[in-house]
Amino acid sequence: MSMNKIYDCGHGQPIMFLPGASLNPGDYIETLQSLTKNHRVLIPNTNLDHPDSILKFISDQQLKHIILVGHSFGGLVAASLSISNQNISKLILIDPAGIPVNYSKLKFFYLLSQKTQKEFFDNPKITAKLLKSSLANIFHTPSILNTAYYSISTAFSFQQIKQPTLILWGKDDEILPPSQAEIIHRQIQNSKIKFIDGNHDWCIFQPKIFSNIIQDFLNEAA
Repeated sequence: MSMNKIYDCGHGQPIMFLPGASLNPGDYIETLQSLTKNHRVLIPNTNLDHPDSILKFISDQQLKHIILVGHSFGGLVAASLSISNQNISKLILIDPAGIPVNYSKLKFFYLLSQKTQKEFFDNPKITAKLLKSSLANIFHTPSILNTAYYSISTAFSFQQIKQPTLILWGKDDEILPPSQAEIIHRQIQNSKIKFIDGNHDWCIFQPKIFSNIIQDFLNEAA
């Protein structure tokens, strides 16, 4: 695998995935694999804090008609990129940041710890590999926590988005309330919204549901 890509598999119209701040990007690969049947799926090895590096990645890879998918902080970055790059044709936002919440940093860390316990300690389906990589990513890198807190405190003007957009939200999101999905849906004129049984990181734990929803949206928007 190239040093500037964490994942690059499949052929066809490109799907580029931007992960959340508090998860290891490699943890999304199982979720994305089934999409490689009809698409080239990429996870860039770039710093989401510097969107210019993602734009450079798009240019270097000569990507056109990109389906840009972002989760959590990655969703905020995807939304921002969509208004500045004409090569992005469709947008999929998964529990994205961009509507500020009224949490103190202490409360955010508490909610994140509760989410982590629910996902990784109270979940019988969790694999040892996913548990190890996710815990290492969250708790061994303090800057990740600061980035995640910054993202949920940031306001973004979603009405600037013109691409067909699918908004997906976990009904039991512990970090960003599902009511935010309705706000974003109202701001993006050409958007659809769907609520999923699950929490903030539902897309990692329900790969089949995720890929089916994505493929249905792409078929409709084709």
